[in-house]
Amino acid sequence: MVLVNTTFHVDTGLEDEWTAWAHGVYIATASSAGYRHPLLMRVCSSREDSPGTTYALQIQCDGPREASDWLDKLQPGLLQEAASRWAHRVLHFTTVMEEVERG
Repeated sequence: MVLVNTTFHVDTGLEDEWTAWAHGVYIATASSAGYRHPLLMRVCSSREDSPGTTYALQIQCDGPREASDWLDKLQPGLLQEAASRWAHRVLHFTTVMEEVERG
């Protein structure tokens, strides 16, 4: 399994609008494309001196090919939409993680 984790830092005051978009657009896109168990999490270890809220959006993929499809074909449009709507008020970075089998 490969997990595509995109972390978003959302400025104070945008949380409700952004989470509605995350569920209604980002997660809906992933689900309709057949990705299983997309998940939105609030990061509990955010810095107190940084206003806003940090979230992690996770897309579970069967393997590298499915992760590449998400990263190359679907996610760029979603991230562009977020940048167009909120510019620097919503920042993100993506991490791709691979499950380590127990030996």
